[in-house]
Amino acid sequence: MRLLVALLLISSFASAEIIYTYTGATYSSVTGPFDTSMQLSGSFVLADELDETTTLYPVKPLRYTFTDGVQTFDESNSELILNASVAGGELRYWYLEVGNYPRPSNTDLSDRGWIVSTTNNNGGDDVFYRPCEEEQATNEGTCREIQYRASGDTGIVGSWVMTGSSLPPGQNTVLDYEGQQFTELTLAAPFYSGDDQVTGTVKIAGLVTPGARYADEAYAADVNNDIVEFSFSDGVNTFDQNNSHACTTSPNRRVSIKFDADGDIDSWSLCLTTRNADYSFQFEHGTIISQGFTAARDSVLHYECSEYEEANDRCAIGASELSEAKSTYGSPGSWRITPPTGGEPPDDVNLLVRCIHQPLWPEEGQEITVNAEPMNGRGEIIQADLVEIYTADNPSEPSASHSDGAALEWAITPSGPSFRYGCVAKNGPDTTFSGWRETDVGEPALPDARAVPVIYTGKSDNRIDVVFMPEMNRHGIGADGWERFLEDAYNSIRDGIYGIPWFLQNQQHFNFWLARDYGRVTRNLLGLCERHKPDGFKANYAFADTVGMLHRQDCRDNVSPTSWRVFTTKMYNRRLQVVSHEIGHSVFKLSDEYTGSGSIYFTTPKYPNLFPTQAACESAAIDRGFDPNGCRKLQASGASGAFLGGNWIFEPDYRMDSTPWAEVRDLMQQTGGEGECELVDDERVKESPDKDGPPIACYDRYDVGDSETARMENKLEKCRAGRC
Repeated sequence: MRLLVALLLISSFASAEIIYTYTGATYSSVTGPFDTSMQLSGSFVLADELDETTTLYPVKPLRYTFTDGVQTFDESNSELILNASVAGGELRYWYLEVGNYPRPSNTDLSDRGWIVSTTNNNGGDDVFYRPCEEEQATNEGTCREIQYRASGDTGIVGSWVMTGSSLPPGQNTVLDYEGQQFTELTLAAPFYSGDDQVTGTVKIAGLVTPGARYADEAYAADVNNDIVEFSFSDGVNTFDQNNSHACTTSPNRRVSIKFDADGDIDSWSLCLTTRNADYSFQFEHGTIISQGFTAARDSVLHYECSEYEEANDRCAIGASELSEAKSTYGSPGSWRITPPTGGEPPDDVNLLVRCIHQPLWPEEGQEITVNAEPMNGRGEIIQADLVEIYTADNPSEPSASHSDGAALEWAITPSGPSFRYGCVAKNGPDTTFSGWRETDVGEPALPDARAVPVIYTGKSDNRIDVVFMPEMNRHGIGADGWERFLEDAYNSIRDGIYGIPWFLQNQQHFNFWLARDYGRVTRNLLGLCERHKPDGFKANYAFADTVGMLHRQDCRDNVSPTSWRVFTTKMYNRRLQVVSHEIGHSVFKLSDEYTGSGSIYFTTPKYPNLFPTQAACESAAIDRGFDPNGCRKLQASGASGAFLGGNWIFEPDYRMDSTPWAEVRDLMQQTGGEGECELVDDERVKESPDKDGPPIACYDRYDVGDSETARMENKLEKCRAGRC
């Protein structure tokens, strides 16, 4: 089996830039080539707007250029230091210093200079120009300089104007850390308890590079100094880039994080203290040490002083109280990675983008079509202001785009062995990115692999792996049957899964694979679909969270009652979203909720969608923010089948209330039966069903209901922690 590397490439989308432009006051004091008509001006470019903050914090622009009227500075010839504070959306306080000093070498006789602009200490603009007049005769290779200077009036500063819009939003990768709760409380530990733990957030500029190390201060040649912000808490103290120092002077780093080849966190080291910069004791301080190795844990310390000796600048002897806490040895915490433009969507989803290619598994030299479709929170295709398709080979510029339109199609012939792309949509204030996905092209890298990745978003520890398997009677053996399977799998993903808003909103948590082995589906005496797995199934598909056999037998689709891992979906009447209903069973362990025969109603220990008693139902409804008065008993509303401990639900019965059946969008209340799907006129439906009448489809029918959300979100949390 081939596991493709899900590269998170460093990228800055061309249309995703924010520009801050500065215009200073004209100089009032000048020497040399400067005059009073000149002023300091320039701009810097960011991938996103500056955060609101009450204190100055470091800013690392993508690009910058400034001029003092004589010299021009940019990233090619100078270095920049910029600290800023934003309030009310405006850059109001800053310290800016940029210059090309010192010279690279003594033999470099070029001119040099620098500028300073700040609101500190009454503020003002100050510029310096130090041209090299001549080489010193007495010291060959060095320069005799003359310094010129210009400045404005004290207390008079210029202003900043922000232009541009963020597309996509947020160009920082956000890393959220959750440590294990403390189990060892030492030195009386009056400040910590077993409920405390280390938590925190790290922001890295741009997308992370797989295999790279990042730190807040560069301490080695192979370390990226791109950590722009961090904040950690141990339940007592809070540590950030403004109030903390490294625990030790060597190596002088506070936060260091190593990524593996898939772009996931491999190891880390935190060493933060709020002691004085010279490591002398102050009135109160804390320390965090967290290491993410094989046998690592979190360790925290809080030092509090009840009497301070000002003369000695330290705590009085015997007047200090020390508290220490540690998590279990060998039990480090876990990280959640939210990449820029592909992070967790907001709860109130206004804009999604469906991003998929066809054919799913292209042959070498075969043209494919990438489709980008903007959709709203109901799963309906909409007109968007901008739709773009990017490739990982050129992430800085869209390969295809259009404005004021709906679906965008782009044809390309990828060169193997794989192809990686992603889609962006923007509509009004909303922007969304599908995240990167990758497909094999031509023969797999591992010829013996029985599953081929066709939409690969990341390694299996953090993803739900869905495998589609061809069925002998529908797809046969040969080119025609395989083409039909590719079409069935494409429609199952595009309409059956990506057609449901919840799944599309979380598309980066799913990998899709095609099996190279054939299964077989038959009808048993009860009318249920029975699965016949190919030889070697257990070994070849052990990585999969679920396997779906796509067939055309006249039987009732279901999930394997023994393994819960294999489900069936018949394709002849285009009941596509039954795929997601069965995934609800097989991956998320959700019970049926519809009222009818042949179902199995059950409950689960954690976040169930059905409950054993009315009291349990009402309690869960309150905990999840719903009306406990909505609890009802399935049996009382005509449900029949096998009740295995669960028959209470807090969702309404959509068949019994006034809601038209055409508006029912609940994942587990739908059966997908033919009579419940609307007739459609869709030119993509090329195959007639095995009966008279037009083809039948359920493209926009389902959505995740109130009772299902908690359990499905809990599964995703496990995936983010590497326990998918």
